Amino acid sequence: MLLTVIRSVWRPKKQLLVTIVWMIILEFYFSLILYYFLYEEFVVDGIDVCSELLSCFSMIVDVTLKSDGGFTGFNMPPKNYYY
Repeated sequence: MLLTVIRSVWRPKKQLLVTIVWMIILEFYFSLILYYFLYEEFVVDGIDVCSELLSCFSMIVDVTLKSDGGFTGFNMPPKNYYY
């Protein structure tokens, strides 16, 4: 049984590797957009999460792999906007 699982992952190794590389490229591109345009929106408990590009990228990867809907499933606490 374990051998079957290992074979099922090892056979399409090129496709899995390409998928992982594309995921990293797309998440880096998305973190660039967040870093340059929306960095003010990502402050959690007084800590600026997107103050550096690497921290913004690591937050995006962390949230994407943990939540069920990708990065869109992540909710930031609402800011106090005054109209």
